[in-house]
Amino acid sequence: MLDRESFNIFEKVLRLCFSMPVTIVTDQPSAAYIKDLPNITLPDREKSDLMASLAWLRENTPATSFFLSAEKVPEYGVLSDWSLGAYIDYVARRPTVSTNFGWETHGLFESASFLTSTRPEDAENILRLNKVRYLFLNEVTGNLPCLKSIAEFGIKKSNSTISGQTFNPLATMYYRLYIQNGSAYRVGGNTEHALGKYRLVFESANGFVDPYAGFVSHYKIFELVPGAVMKGRAQPGKNISLKLLLGSQGGRPFTYREETIAGSNGEFTFIIPYATTGNAAAGVAPVGKYSITAGNENFLVHVNEAAIQFGEVIQIN
Repeated sequence: MLDRESFNIFEKVLRLCFSMPVTIVTDQPSAAYIKDLPNITLPDREKSDLMASLAWLRENTPATSFFLSAEKVPEYGVLSDWSLGAYIDYVARRPTVSTNFGWETHGLFESASFLTSTRPEDAENILRLNKVRYLFLNEVTGNLPCLKSIAEFGIKKSNSTISGQTFNPLATMYYRLYIQNGSAYRVGGNTEHALGKYRLVFESANGFVDPYAGFVSHYKIFELVPGAVMKGRAQPGKNISLKLLLGSQGGRPFTYREETIAGSNGEFTFIIPYATTGNAAAGVAPVGKYSITAGNENFLVHVNEAAIQFGEVIQIN
């Protein structure tokens, strides 16, 4: 049951998003209600995608101490939009940062702050402090202003670890991961760089078409990894590009991209999240090796899983 302080915070958060009276039931949901979660009202394909994604999370990620031993601290958690929290708890049996029922107002602020953050260093700090290993993402584009309001309210109440930021929907962690797969892209003449510590490990079979990014699955699961450090040398000031072709379990091909500029000493660095040997538990696999282009030079680089998990340095030339 929510205590009075949590009740007041949760009610105010909801009022930030809806200009109408809000009635909150402060008791925990019944077992019958939770058991009915698989029967939610969604279009058939999206519903099957949700259940398939939850099943993948349960079957392909390490079990935690949380589900049947509530007195124990779970080894890691899953961050999602709060509306998916109970599904992840009940169907996937994984602990979440926030749920549908507002049991944890701190988690509500933290998840909203992550999704709307435009500074990767702040976003990663949220994940580290909340012991998050996986992200379970769905389409919330229309809710981003509401989520930003929740995040800002959390900052005012000192219930969020994120600092104030300028809101730009096309530069949020949500957009960079869910829409752009964590890859580099251009927007408004600027480059949003790749998120080298996040790798896509599963995506649902069905989705929709984004006018700029193309096909986007209804649900995507990312894993936070240390990432390997790829280093090289080129002519100072030279543009360096990196590409890796990948394919999802549904057959969708996509390219992970990043770019940088060689420094005054000619050195350049990439942080990369995918092993070219693949990840046995993942539904996303590489096709070939990393391709690095520096002027007229091109390098094909193999990266093993140990390098990704332990942040090893790979010298390419």
